[in-house]
Amino acid sequence: MNALLEVDQANEYLLFFDSDGGGGYQLPLKGLKVDVKTAAPQAKAASAYGHRSLSDMCRMSMAVARQRLDVFFSPTVFGYFPLFGDFRKIVTIHDAIATLRPDLIFPTKWGQTRWRLKVWLALRQADQVVTVSKHARRDISRCYGLREETIDIIPDFASDIFRPPEARSRSQAVVLQSYGVAAPYVLYVGGFGPHKNVAGLIDSFATIANLPEFVALSLVLVGERVTETFYSTGEALDGLVARLNLSGRIHFLGFRPDDQLAALYQGAEVLVLPSFHEGFGLPAIEAAACGTPVIATRESPLGEVLGGAVELVDPTRADELAGAMKAVLGHPDKLSAMREAALRSQVPNGWQSAAARAILIFVDKAVPDPG
Repeated sequence: MNALLEVDQANEYLLFFDSDGGGGYQLPLKGLKVDVKTAAPQAKAASAYGHRSLSDMCRMSMAVARQRLDVFFSPTVFGYFPLFGDFRKIVTIHDAIATLRPDLIFPTKWGQTRWRLKVWLALRQADQVVTVSKHARRDISRCYGLREETIDIIPDFASDIFRPPEARSRSQAVVLQSYGVAAPYVLYVGGFGPHKNVAGLIDSFATIANLPEFVALSLVLVGERVTETFYSTGEALDGLVARLNLSGRIHFLGFRPDDQLAALYQGAEVLVLPSFHEGFGLPAIEAAACGTPVIATRESPLGEVLGGAVELVDPTRADELAGAMKAVLGHPDKLSAMREAALRSQVPNGWQSAAARAILIFVDKAVPDPG
């Protein structure tokens, strides 16, 4: 939104917020904010066990209907609600995993049914569907019967706060002082739902943790564990760590704001993103912007985006993930080459180019695929 408001000097923007009011994030300085009093914020309603009530959806729908809009842009289908009015409706679907593997996203059949109804409504109302990568577009086309050429792409980019450190040792000192985690460490950033495969990452880390060359290595996991109980094994992550005798080697840091996250990226040996499926994988892009190599799932577009900065693995094979960590971390020359490739992969003024693409989509003009 900040990039849109910077690039677009011709149009007026209304930003609709529910009871969360922006969730503590730095909001755009421009644009008119419309606050809607809801019983629950979208972030909570969109969790595995949550859902947005009919009354809250009605409040959001009516708040939008009262405005005279030309375009409504929904940045995620998870937060979609019915729209009433003669204006252009653009819906973003980041990935199709909730449809491909609903058992990994929703713990109940009723939750899966609500999801199908929401997507059906969003696609029925949408004048245009947007996603974040060619990989996601292929899945969305297959799942929802849309022609690929009708789905536009607006890629994600890293914020400017994610950049190479002046000295990795300085970033590592900040991490040690702030969290008590000494280098070297492997980093994970993201959610903790089953599709993120965090339990698989912990298992793979256990495979290499006691090898002589890795006895000082730690695993740092960043993100809210609000869906921790929703694991098919029924085993909490803390219990898994204790069973594997990894207490003191694995650190759960919870949610961290971007300024703290940047230091964690900068000091890490490698970021690991082992999800069973990713429509994009923004943490990998942020890590690469900091010059940090990535090990990531093959079920993502990251091979196309990051090139030599990423080592791709089959997320269903713990031995392959462990082998990749061993191969990357155990070879300094490879690690150095991946760091250089990470910096080369960055796109200057990425969010500005994304905003320019979005504006063309808003006014219904053809936009070529990003390179």
